[in-house]
Amino acid sequence: MQSAYVTQPFSITVLCDADRKSTTRSAIFLRPNLISWWSYKQHVITRSSTKAEYRSLAQSLADIIWIQALLKELYISSSTPVMVSGNQSVVVIVNNPVFQSKTKYMEIDVFCVRDQVLSKQLEVYHIPSLDKWADILTKPCSSNRFELLRHKLDV
Repeated sequence: MQSAYVTQPFSITVLCDADRKSTTRSAIFLRPNLISWWSYKQHVITRSSTKAEYRSLAQSLADIIWIQALLKELYISSSTPVMVSGNQSVVVIVNNPVFQSKTKYMEIDVFCVRDQVLSKQLEVYHIPSLDKWADILTKPCSSNRFELLRHKLDV
């Protein structure tokens, strides 16, 4: 049974970010609405920011799969989710089927995300540093930047 009010599939957009020292974060939007976000301190410091970012992507993917299952149960259609990352290496790894030495110790996360991308159930793009909205969740920023990011998050 479809609602008469919903004509277009809902878009799901995920902004995720991490730094190699301590913090990983994600913000999930359903259309323009922020519906989920998390930020936490990592248990392990990684040698590579790419590895930290990829772990953030994989954790966000689990949330996306859950949200899609909920929407399906409610008979609400959604378009292919879009994930954006500030790390260009992550986007290259996701879209490149060749396994690289950089990804040696992150096989499970790589295969999980890459499988979704190859089956066209997920799209991953790069986002410039100035547009990383997830930064507001954990990074200190100037009051002007804070206001700009808060406005983009609609909070």
